[in-house]
Amino acid sequence: MSALSTVPPTLLVACPAHPALDHWVGVARAHGVVVARTQDPEQARRWLAVLQPDVVLAEPPCLAALQQAPLAPSCLSVPWEGEVSPLRHALARWIPELAEPMPLLRVGALCIDEARQLVGRALDGGRLIQASLPPVELRLLLCLARQPGRLITRQELQERVWPHEAQPQARTVDQVVRRLRKVLATVGLAEAVRAQRGLGYQFDARATHDHPIPAGL
Repeated sequence: MSALSTVPPTLLVACPAHPALDHWVGVARAHGVVVARTQDPEQARRWLAVLQPDVVLAEPPCLAALQQAPLAPSCLSVPWEGEVSPLRHALARWIPELAEPMPLLRVGALCIDEARQLVGRALDGGRLIQASLPPVELRLLLCLARQPGRLITRQELQERVWPHEAQPQARTVDQVVRRLRKVLATVGLAEAVRAQRGLGYQFDARATHDHPIPAGL
C-alpha cells in the first residue's frame, strides 16, 4: 500500500455504477482513499460541504448542481468510457502507482492495449498479432469486453461511449460496430462482438479462441 498523508484524501463519487470506474474506485479504496458514493445530487451537495473532498467525480447533470456550491480542488466529469483516465491522473497525486502505464485488458485470447490504442489476439507460443483502433471503436470495445457475455443495449453504449453533449443516434452505434468488426477481423476476432437484434451487443470471449487466424499472419 502506498504511503498517504496523515489525513487520507477523500473522493466523492456522484454517478451510477460503471465497470471501469468501479475498478479504479476500488483501487483508491485499497490505497486508503476515503470514498463517499451517491447518485442523489442533493446528497452529493450536502456531502460536498461536510466532507470537503479532494476529488469530485460526477455526471454532467449532477455536476451542474454541485457547481452551485464551492467545488473541490479537482472536479471531474465522468459520463462516458473515455473519461476514466482523468480519475487515475487525479488520484496519482496520492497513489503514485496510478501514474504508471495502464495494464493490458485480457479477455479470453483478446488483448487490449488502451494506452497505445491497440487490439490483439494471443497465439500459441506467446505471439501476439495486433491492429490499431480509432478512439470511438476502442471505447466501444472496452465497454463490451469489460463485461463479457452481458448484453449491452444501444442506449447504454450511446451513454458510455460518447460524451454527454454528443450523444449519437442508434444507427451510429451500429456503424461503429461494423467498423470495429472489420478491425477485429484482421486479427481473427470478427465473431467476438455479437448482435442481439433490436436490443444491443455483447462480447463473446469464447469466440476469441474459436475464430481462425486470417491468412498471411
